[in-house]
Amino acid sequence: MNWCCGRQRRTRRGDTAGCEPNFDLAWEAKRTVFVTEVKSITDENEEEQLRLGLGQVLQYHHRLRGLGHERVVAVLVPERTPHDRSWTDLCHELGVVLLGRDKIERAPALPGDAG
Repeated sequence: MNWCCGRQRRTRRGDTAGCEPNFDLAWEAKRTVFVTEVKSITDENEEEQLRLGLGQVLQYHHRLRGLGHERVVAVLVPERTPHDRSWTDLCHELGVVLLGRDKIERAPALPGDAG
């Protein structure tokens, strides 16, 4: 398994074409790239932070696919499970793994990890 922490790679003046996205954490296992955005959340900013994180991780997924990675799994990790349970349904519908930091023990069962 290969691990990688996010890094800022830019070509010129913010142009990101052809560069890996500035993700928080990524790893590769069994030819699947898992790309992660980690968000701190409070009761006051939960909605805003989850919207931001979801958009970021979807863009990372899109960019990594565009760079030729065939199997990419987007993972959104807020520091706790969101109070609004509709986030679980939305992420599932979009193919994003929502993994509250308080539920991190689920990590080995992520899609693509078996077999």
